[in-house]
Amino acid sequence: YYSGLVISEVMASNSSALPDDHGTFSDWVEIANISDQPISLEGVTMSDRSDKAIFLFPAHTLQPGEKVIYLLRVLSADGEPVMVEHNFLPERFSKLLETDLSDTSLYAFLREECGVHFGSGSYKSIQIAEPTEVEAELLGIPLSTPMMMCREIVYDHADEPIHRTKQYLLGDRFKYVIPKK
Repeated sequence: YYSGLVISEVMASNSSALPDDHGTFSDWVEIANISDQPISLEGVTMSDRSDKAIFLFPAHTLQPGEKVIYLLRVLSADGEPVMVEHNFLPERFSKLLETDLSDTSLYAFLREECGVHFGSGSYKSIQIAEPTEVEAELLGIPLSTPMMMCREIVYDHADEPIHRTKQYLLGDRFKYVIPKK
């Protein structure tokens, strides 16, 4: 029980709103901390079943009064799921929850409708990790499968965070190239 944590909006079984840059449709929730204390989401689960936690939130702390939009994406290559992505966007982008984005990408929407000017920097960490039950089930792999886990914070031109992302990637399907600066 988390006093002060509320789900203020939900998009489940999404098939037509908010396509991502890959043309897939993600489920999302808007969550808010209505208390006067920070609330850690680490260990918080969500499910439509009483016998099993379907989703485990990644570590993120909501400050008092803070709302975030949480997007869960499963990305595929050649029809096979290869990545699970957890995205947190600040409340200032809540306009995206009221807009039909069936013909544009998330980044295009943020640029064109929210006036976001993406900066040149981001923070990214990459490590080897095992998936949680959620990622393993979504990707159809054993829990002990080694994966790349990437955490990223993308910033705008004013150095304000645009989104925080945690990705679980099947390492045999991805290659990261770091450009020379």
